[in-house]
Amino acid sequence: MPHVIIGGPASIERYYETFESINMREGDTIMKIKDAFLNTHKTKLLLECVVVDDRIPQTFYIAISRKAENLSVHLDLRTDPEKNDSIKRLLAFIAQQIKAQDVRCRYVTHNLRGFVQDDA
Repeated sequence: MPHVIIGGPASIERYYETFESINMREGDTIMKIKDAFLNTHKTKLLLECVVVDDRIPQTFYIAISRKAENLSVHLDLRTDPEKNDSIKRLLAFIAQQIKAQDVRCRYVTHNLRGFVQDDA
């Protein structure tokens, strides 16, 4: 399952408060983040996403959740899109937005080689 673990002072609540829907296009691929849903404990955020590749749409959720001192960015287990490059690219994009909240944030681990630029 594609995922990124981010360490440091990144905040789910801060990401939610500054959330704006996103529409990106790369060639024939369309990637959208349509909406965000924060749970009552502010420990998990679901992002409603759509990726259209070759005119085939996939709707799914990306989850951001607290794991000990880190944040996990991963596909929500209730949705099961084809794990293609566009979905991995969108997941890496969201991870980068979260990591950019604070210069002390860093990638702890991920399985998105080629999509996530590791810290130097």
